Amino acid sequence: MKPFISLVIPVYNVEKYLDKCMESVLAQTYDNFEVILVDDGSTDNSGKMCDEYAKRDSRVTVYHKQNGGLSDARNFGVEHCNADLVSFIDSDDYVTEDYLEYLWYLMDKYDCKISCATNKIVPEGKDYTLKSDNITEEKLDTVKSLERICYSSVGAVTRLYQKELLLNNPFPVGRLYEDLASTYKIIAECDYVVFSNKEIYIWIQRENSITHSKISKKQFDIFWAADELYSFIMANYPEIKVAAETRCIIAAKSFIRRIFTKCERKDQPALFKVAKKYAAPYLKNVFFNKKADYSTRVACLTIWVGYIPSKVLWTARIYQKNLLRRV
Repeated sequence: MKPFISLVIPVYNVEKYLDKCMESVLAQTYDNFEVILVDDGSTDNSGKMCDEYAKRDSRVTVYHKQNGGLSDARNFGVEHCNADLVSFIDSDDYVTEDYLEYLWYLMDKYDCKISCATNKIVPEGKDYTLKSDNITEEKLDTVKSLERICYSSVGAVTRLYQKELLLNNPFPVGRLYEDLASTYKIIAECDYVVFSNKEIYIWIQRENSITHSKISKKQFDIFWAADELYSFIMANYPEIKVAAETRCIIAAKSFIRRIFTKCERKDQPALFKVAKKYAAPYLKNVFFNKKADYSTRVACLTIWVGYIPSKVLWTARIYQKNLLRRV
């Protein structure tokens, strides 16, 4: 018999999206799982919708709690799981019907404490096609796994974890970029991690989501999270120093992108200066790092030159993307 799995889904004011999410979850081909819905103080109808799902399906359990943020809701969900294996889904996204089946297949086949697949990023309202060919699977040791997450996107979803890893390394409450700030600690407790490029998760990009909100003090957490990872790697795995430096540049690049899309023009130069000061110690090494992708290496050059070149480059990229959408 396949092992029991807990699916933790934090819920906060997502009445427009929750049905789509739950339809995909309850249609799983994997047949031995529970759903933990954590209503994190929703003020719309999300909490009532959660209760209705619990009434209709015995696999669903609902907890209502005071709002504490995404990390707090995930930690709460893990603490109330009945399984030793845990996966996360965000309540405004949805998954393929083999989401759990495939993650368990990877974990079982490669005998790992974490299995990882891939998401498909889709702007809200857009059509998409999931990757179905040239699927690769890699079993990497601790160092290679840490190096990998320095170069790629980091998220709590699209993964299956042994619960003890999450209990030992809870998500940081009150912070943004909680995935980046916790994933490296979890991986460090594993001898091996398996990664696949199969797309099993549809990540809907909404304009009012946390990662797409306007610049606030919270957005500076991206530097804190990257610094935490960098310090950890320097203390424990200095042989991949340049990978950690690359993650710091990626953090600066992400912050600058948000500056140019979410801030008033008069505020942009000062915020850019903050990002440049943060990135400065890493620019040279990352620019010459052949493992870093092209856009990250170009970002090193434009950040070094200054605000105007970075602004021009970003404007050109947006113009190019808009042209491609019209074709």
